[in-house]
Amino acid sequence: GRIVAEVGVAMIVGGNIKYDTRTITTAISLETNKGEFASGIALALVLILIAFCLNFVTHKLKRT
Repeated sequence: GRIVAEVGVAMIVGGNIKYDTRTITTAISLETNKGEFASGIALALVLILIAFCLNFVTHKLKRT
């Protein structure tokens, strides 16, 4: 429920304009809706990698 609302709000507020206001979550949604599952999965992996990197950095900064 929450993820659908987040993507919907990002599409409405951001406008979802290609190369201008498209976010990774809206790009994943659009690619999977077009049937481009490989592109959607690749974008999802990039998003997960970014999340892990940010969590790692913040965890290291908290320890110092």
